Parts: sequence; structure tokens; C-alpha cells
Amino acid sequence: MKNEVVNTQNGDYSALEQSVVEATQTYLDAWTFEAPVSWEPFRSVFMAGEDEILVVDNFGNDVTVLNSVDAYIETWEPVVASVWQRLNTTAEDLTIFAEEELAVSTFILVANGEKVDGSSGSLKQRATLVWRRNDNNDWRVVREHLTTLPSSNL
Repeated sequence: MKNEVVNTQNGDYSALEQSVVEATQTYLDAWTFEAPVSWEPFRSVFMAGEDEILVVDNFGNDVTVLNSVDAYIETWEPVVASVWQRLNTTAEDLTIFAEEELAVSTFILVANGEKVDGSSGSLKQRATLVWRRNDNNDWRVVREHLTTLPSSNL
């Protein structure tokens, strides 16, 4: 499986911006899998603790709001297991805004894969991730907002 972040920021990233690109790649890597999904990588993507994160995602006709990585996993694990057998994710149109303690990455998340029924599926979502450094100075997601685009084929 191959996934990658595509630089669309008209040139090179600063070292600080590159560190956010790498964090964004870790997020994409977590969403690239072959069933069964390991949800452990998400614990190193999101800020730990209750009420440390705010996730607002839409999937189908529903909007999901979550406040912890545990709630994230508990919510998405059964959904993913019912839809995807294999998934590969990439980021298009990536833009990074970064300061020392806070950063934002925006992109189009493009996911292609095999559904549990053996058919092909695709998903496009407009993604905004807000990152904050944890106590170890690592970037962690504190806000995720995903909006599924109409061109998705679930």
C-alpha cells in the first residue's frame, strides 16, 4: 500500500511546517490498512485524555461529535469493519499553517479500497486537522473536521 502527502504549497516547507507534514502523514498511515484494522496508531495521532480533542465528522447523513480518542475508536471501529476490507489514503491540496505550539493542516483526504463485499469503493473528504504539541513536544490532533464530498462512492 502506498500513501503520500502531496506538497501543493508552492515550494519547500520550513522545518516547522515539515514536522506538521510528517504528523499529517502519520494520520494518513493510521487510515491506511488491511482488515482487521489496528486502532492503536490513532492513540499516537490524537491528544490523549477526555475532552482533549473535538472531532466533528460527517458520514452519510449523520454528523458525529466526539471528545476523546477512546470515543473515536469506539465509534469508528464498527463502521469501518462494516464497510472496508482494505483502504489506502492520500492527501491532495495540502496546506500547512504552523507556529511553535499550534498548527493546522487542510487537505482533501482521498481513500480508495476494497469494501467488505469485495467491490471497490472510494471516499473523498475535506479535512481540517488542528495540531498541538504534547508534553513530549510531539504534534497531536486536538481538532478533526471531515466533510464527506459528493464524489464519494461508498
